[in-house]
Amino acid sequence: MSTTAERLIAAGHKPHLDDDGEIDIFAIDFGHHNGPACSVCAEGRCQHCDDGSPFEPCPGEEEVVRRAKEKRRAQFDTLKAEFEPS
Repeated sequence: MSTTAERLIAAGHKPHLDDDGEIDIFAIDFGHHNGPACSVCAEGRCQHCDDGSPFEPCPGEEEVVRRAKEKRRAQFDTLKAEFEPS
């Protein structure tokens, strides 16, 4: 079975690296959970809980930025609607 980091890379993700240039296995770190995560889209899994299933492909930086802008625009539109006079 491949490691969590190997499957992350195989799906086109770029893992966070630690100060020594190695894959940061504490990019995800809460409670007793820790594991690698993508530096582009933040996809990752706890290496202890990982079921071995493949990762979805990394959407890439442009798509991540597009989705973030779309989400911010929707949030702005919601706030704007709350304050516009009826």
